[in-house]
Amino acid sequence: MIGWLLYWLFPALFTAELQTAGDAAKTVGVGFLGLVATPVAACVLGIVLIGIGALADVLLIASLIPLIALMVWLLAIYISKVFVALLLGRALLRAPAGQAARFALPLLLGLVLVIISFHLPYVGKLLHFLVWLLGLGIMLLQAYRHYWPRPARAAA
Repeated sequence: MIGWLLYWLFPALFTAELQTAGDAAKTVGVGFLGLVATPVAACVLGIVLIGIGALADVLLIASLIPLIALMVWLLAIYISKVFVALLLGRALLRAPAGQAARFALPLLLGLVLVIISFHLPYVGKLLHFLVWLLGLGIMLLQAYRHYWPRPARAAA
């Protein structure tokens, strides 16, 4: 249900395709950066805003912003498996990206495989961590590619 809701709200996030091992390594690296940097940035932001809030008597509002950032971060970690599951399902079924009609079956197949892999003895925790990294990387890179405004290029 969460996957369908996300696809309905943000269809551009689900067009990711990892063609090479370099693409996968880049995506995992970006995911690791998002996994580590977000709580650090939220803590620094919290310290700064609480310090400013204490001076300006808006302590409650200043303390909510970093908490909201941490909640969004936790939500992103939770839904990261949806992106990896869809990528895995499309690879197994050879379904092209970007077609709404071919969304549900690859997502379902991928989710079943991802959830089963989480419960494997000895390697399940490592796979879970790798799914977090890959899913966060896919989300961050796709959001950057599709929703970040780019300056117009000057004609030569």
